[in-house]
Amino acid sequence: YSIWIGKHARSNDEMLSLAHKEDIWLHAKGVSGSHVVIRSHNKIPNKAVIEQVAAFAAYQSKARGSAWVPVIFTPKKYVRKAKDAPPGAVIVQKEEVVVKKVPVTVYAESTPNPSVMKFIANKPLVENSIEFKNIDEKNELIDCRFEQ
Repeated sequence: YSIWIGKHARSNDEMLSLAHKEDIWLHAKGVSGSHVVIRSHNKIPNKAVIEQVAAFAAYQSKARGSAWVPVIFTPKKYVRKAKDAPPGAVIVQKEEVVVKKVPVTVYAESTPNPSVMKFIANKPLVENSIEFKNIDEKNELIDCRFEQ
């Protein structure tokens, strides 16, 4: 299958106008991002193909850093532009959803201090992070949280 991925709102519109009615259209649900089209050539792609292409749609969206990204898909014939809609905006009917889990990769690095390791991930693992310069700072924060 050929895969088309829009680069911006105007290219999303152009891609939509060029796609065949039986091609499969995908987009991350509820967030802005690239429209993605699977050129089906009148063959229905299997679930594995749709899930792989859904990963492209998830990656090319504002939800890129999320652990779970719902991606809607439907034949292009159920996607249309509304009159006077801004570039990239569409109306979708008869959508299905595939939830794409984005894998987390964590790397461990050694530091000059042999008792300290540094961990790096390809996306945020927690909402907030706190860094301590020493163990006493950590203990003070924990004591304050329990006192409140």
